[in-house]
Amino acid sequence: MENESLTRRLKAINALMSFRYGSLWIVGENIWKEKLAAKGYDLNSNRREHPGICVQGAVVGEQLHSVVPMLYGTSGKMSPAYRVINFFNDPREKDHITYFGSYFGAVPIEVDKIGSRRVLDSDFPEVKKTLSKQEMARQSVIQEKRDEAVKDIVRPNAARRQLNTWETTELKNFTRRYLSIA
Repeated sequence: MENESLTRRLKAINALMSFRYGSLWIVGENIWKEKLAAKGYDLNSNRREHPGICVQGAVVGEQLHSVVPMLYGTSGKMSPAYRVINFFNDPREKDHITYFGSYFGAVPIEVDKIGSRRVLDSDFPEVKKTLSKQEMARQSVIQEKRDEAVKDIVRPNAARRQLNTWETTELKNFTRRYLSIA
């Protein structure tokens, strides 16, 4: 019975989430560390998360997936690389480039690994000024726990969910040429 309930939840998640080729994701740092350790990934990295692009190549329907192949993204230039301009759709960073190279891994898509960004107290620094020192210390501990939890979460890029048609075509060319996938 429990397995049936989990299957129903996974199907509901698949129906709500788009795992299409070229969909944009935010993947927690701990997941990247696990998936890319054998490829020399920095296991001492203390970042929270990194961008990912789905290179699955199919639209998810009724089929359940335990993993989805994704390219790892970083702002550090690499070669060869597929480049996405303004991954986070931020008008202040309209020329910012995120590079996706030869690092890719099978990212787990599990109920407890999918999350969404919640509004945090740190999003409103002006509110913190009115808090007591004791309350600020408590909020700091809570924020540290939230930051650690984010390192284990996969979530859609809320600011920009999908590459456009031209970008998707270029991604297919890149993955075919350099990674032998598409």
